[in-house]
Amino acid sequence: MPRGERRELTVPQQQTALLEAIVDNSGSAHIALDADGIVVFLSSQAKRMLDVGEADVGRPFHELPLSYRPVDLRSRIDEAYRMGRPVRLENQDYHRPPADPIRLSIDVTPLPQLGGHGFATLLTFTDTTRTFQLQQALEAAQEGLETTVEELQSANEELETTNEELQSTNEELETTNEELQSTNEELETTNEELRSTNEQLEITNEELRRQSELAHSYRQYAEAILRSTNSGVIVLDGTQKVRSWNRWSENAWGLREEEAVGRAFTELDIGLPVHELEPAVQGVIAGAEAVDTSIKAVDRRGRSMRCRIRISALLYEDRTSHGAVLFFEEMTETQRPDPKG
Repeated sequence: MPRGERRELTVPQQQTALLEAIVDNSGSAHIALDADGIVVFLSSQAKRMLDVGEADVGRPFHELPLSYRPVDLRSRIDEAYRMGRPVRLENQDYHRPPADPIRLSIDVTPLPQLGGHGFATLLTFTDTTRTFQLQQALEAAQEGLETTVEELQSANEELETTNEELQSTNEELETTNEELQSTNEELETTNEELRSTNEQLEITNEELRRQSELAHSYRQYAEAILRSTNSGVIVLDGTQKVRSWNRWSENAWGLREEEAVGRAFTELDIGLPVHELEPAVQGVIAGAEAVDTSIKAVDRRGRSMRCRIRISALLYEDRTSHGAVLFFEEMTETQRPDPKG
């Protein structure tokens, strides 16, 4: 070929190169198997994240440790073939020393081969460690807050009972004073009982104050978690009104927490197309499974962006849905090649 002359790739080669670039630059690790279970492709992310390498291409997948650790994937591959649809495994614990343990979500997707000769398999491994840790922290904070609210309610009930007892004692004291003007000793005894009741009331009030401070501490802890995370977190109640709005959301959409909390999510005038998310939010609140999606948006500076969004149910101790939690993460889009290039 003469010097300086450009070598043109065929269309299939261009498509293959483009697909490999997209896969290698995605945030997930990908492994492809042919119809006989032989490893035919490993993405760059798979080599970095998982215990596999270029030497494993061409080997039967069932011979790799990854086929049974962190979970038995061989049976899940058979299940995907049998059902004819993808199988998803959430938050699997994976440890590849000396790296720290991580959480993986694994998708097993059957892919029909050209000509209808059996199925290939695409295994997708996504690192969900940060989302899992945030969910654990939020659940722990919610459980602590619920316990404090229950204790506070119990203390209020005890206070009401004590107040009723005090009122009854006062009524009895008035009757005793009217009936026994000359019996000072009995009056003194009644006054002693009154002082004892007042001391109990002060103890109850002190306990109520302590419980209120504890509830406030838990609330500050939960809000600190929401403010410090590098992901967007929006918490909605059962009527889709905003309950929590963290700092990432303020920076992305231009609304301060006090401007967003208490308003209907679908009425927010921000660069996020909230009406496109409304059906998924309603489904999760009604008891459907968590939803993973992505959506185009415009941040408060007018910059176009794509967000990866996970919509999960807001679960209390009774495990029933009391709202929804939306986790946002900005995605970096792979640039498309210039068709004239």
